[in-house]
Amino acid sequence: MHTQKIAILGDGITAKAVREKLNQLHIQETTVDAADLIVTSPGIPPHQYPNVSCEIISEIEFAYRLFKETDTPPTLIGITGTNGKSTVTALLAHVLDCPLAGNIGVPLITYVGILKKGAPIALELSSYQLEQCSTFYPHIAIFLNLTEDHIERHKTMHAYAEAKAKIFHNQTASDYLIYNQDEVNLKPLISTSLSQQVPYSLQDPDAALLNNLPIPGPHNQSNALSVLKAARLLGLSDTKILSKMQTFKGLEHRIEYIADLFFCPVYNDSKATNPDSTLKAVNAFYDPIHLIICGYDKGLELEAFIRQLHEKVKSITVFGAITARFISVSKKISPHFPLYKADTITDSLLQISQHTQKKDIILFSPACSSFDQFNNYEHRGQEFKKTVLALSQKHRRN
Repeated sequence: MHTQKIAILGDGITAKAVREKLNQLHIQETTVDAADLIVTSPGIPPHQYPNVSCEIISEIEFAYRLFKETDTPPTLIGITGTNGKSTVTALLAHVLDCPLAGNIGVPLITYVGILKKGAPIALELSSYQLEQCSTFYPHIAIFLNLTEDHIERHKTMHAYAEAKAKIFHNQTASDYLIYNQDEVNLKPLISTSLSQQVPYSLQDPDAALLNNLPIPGPHNQSNALSVLKAARLLGLSDTKILSKMQTFKGLEHRIEYIADLFFCPVYNDSKATNPDSTLKAVNAFYDPIHLIICGYDKGLELEAFIRQLHEKVKSITVFGAITARFISVSKKISPHFPLYKADTITDSLLQISQHTQKKDIILFSPACSSFDQFNNYEHRGQEFKKTVLALSQKHRRN
């Protein structure tokens, strides 16, 4: 490997981390045309790859190969799924007191050469990262769920599922695949797995151990179950696992309480970039919900989603690129459902204030990506939080 000349596609966080590691390891970086191997950033879709004869791999695959060359490879616990990956990765890292890497923000390659042999790493894996893996596999794979998403990149649900399934394709009989038994879409996919399958379910007796988590909702109880199973495989006692879980604070932009506004608790769930994630957030509450939807229209199916929202929430306010299609579908289903059109975050909140009652929930869970008006879901969430806090201060003064 070290005699190979490496080219890098991209110039973001991943590319910079690869370049830094090449310099540390004295591996030659070269141009695409002169490369023996090309390492691509996850944000670059395959149709934009250069037309070359050499192999093009992801940073995850490259880091994995470098780990194998050292005599101190870590124990990788890989986490994938459409929703919940970051929460599970962060919770697992918190329970194990170990580093986290991958799609959660720290490139895996950062840890090459700096960890003790067998040290665990909680590794969040997106379909974009897994897509260009060929030999990679984690010792423990956690597969949370699979619902329609990223069709603009993968073109079909089948291709999206196949990319996700690469998390376990190369596993052996000495490895583990932890999967959510409640997710029917996973069962046909994991039938080809050669690893030891470890199912979990909210019907599992272990679920009762997780009734009082600091993060709300049955979906987080399910997420915590996957962490419980993984931590047990790594030798931790239930007492230690459950004790650590009680001190987990949750992640920013994921059903994150911000403040009370108009005598209603307000939650920021900007990370909800698809309908399934928004439904999970809605189901985390028992009080009446005023929901804010916004963002870029990914072209996903809306009818079943909106029917469920009509049954679950008290009102919906929508703004952004999704607005016209969302309103059209909603009106066809139920012309008289309380549905409001807004222009901005501020406008949404002020409209909601006209029809809330004390202790109703205001939930910002957009169900769409952020790229119509914001840089990313973090930027969108920060803008929402700033707006809520400013309105809350103004409301208190008045």
